[in-house]
Amino acid sequence: MLKRLLSFVLATVMLMSTGITAFATEVTGQHSDGFYVTSEDVPQKAIEHVQNSIGGMINDLADLNSVKVGVPFKLSGAYYDLYYFVIYSNDRIIGTYRVYEADAGYTGIFSENSEIIEGLQKIAGLTSPDKPAKIIAGEHDDIYAIIDSNVYTVLEDAAGNSTSEKNLLLQPHTYDVESLVDISKGISINLPQASVMTNPSYKFLQIGWDETQGNLPWCMAYVTASIMRYKTGKSLSTISARKVMEWAYPNLTKAELEATALSTSKADEYANTYDIDPTYTASRRTYAQVASDIIADSPLAFICDNVNTGAKKSHAFVCRGYNDNSGNSFYSIWNPWYSEFERIYTSDNTYVNSAGTAKYLWSATMYGWN
Repeated sequence: MLKRLLSFVLATVMLMSTGITAFATEVTGQHSDGFYVTSEDVPQKAIEHVQNSIGGMINDLADLNSVKVGVPFKLSGAYYDLYYFVIYSNDRIIGTYRVYEADAGYTGIFSENSEIIEGLQKIAGLTSPDKPAKIIAGEHDDIYAIIDSNVYTVLEDAAGNSTSEKNLLLQPHTYDVESLVDISKGISINLPQASVMTNPSYKFLQIGWDETQGNLPWCMAYVTASIMRYKTGKSLSTISARKVMEWAYPNLTKAELEATALSTSKADEYANTYDIDPTYTASRRTYAQVASDIIADSPLAFICDNVNTGAKKSHAFVCRGYNDNSGNSFYSIWNPWYSEFERIYTSDNTYVNSAGTAKYLWSATMYGWN
């Protein structure tokens, strides 16, 4: 009995010391009539972009007659202005559409990130008109909700970093006037034409995400391993990011290896061991070229520069599919940080992460993994 009491006290102290409120099991059973948040105004052009585009973006994922697009909110504290639209099907959240401004106007990324979906579902039931959530970006790729001075995690940073409760609660008040928003009310959307829905030109390769990147600078290794597992049919026990790195740099210590990024030349050499010979180009591929590769059952590696820091070849994604979408085409990609696919428009070559703290520009490609 004494051991149980001491265990309970210790667990309670540890939970309190974290500063971030953990969700109890009972929370998922709580409900309110709406999903209330505070938000700065969302530009009308951003809303119109979503109204005109979301139907074509997700028509293969859900019956559009069951789809509702939530009233948007601006993510507070993000480095880049980022507007979130929660996407429902039959009143269940199926994804988010984060919108930002690019050179050609507003663009967006549809994400099926299960962690964000679950985080939003959990906080929705805790909100009310008197106690709305303020959804705020952390200092990394992390997102939180503040409800009545309590902090809840919506998205954990893939690298394991976190933002302190103190920093979140004391964030400077630099935003414009906020208003109360009920996300659950929804906004109208324009449905795509029936011909677009019944005769799409698309293909998505069934690449999985058997592993995610974590805090190591191995994005290219994760991309290489993912593509190679797909092309060879090998399992994770045979081809993993770590096994690729250990093959590429056999003389490094564990610490040195975990501080090293995989070069594109080493990625090519590793693929060659399986008689696969990808081509590297220091440029983007056209939509027609990408579609041709996907049709040929060949994923691509999109290699990106960091717009914030200017660092070249700073991140990499797997491109595993395309959809013509009646001329408003998009790619299906996998970011090694996340355990899900995302969809990005082909008309824009930038990528803003979930917390709006980093922007990447697609600048190089490895293709022809045959």
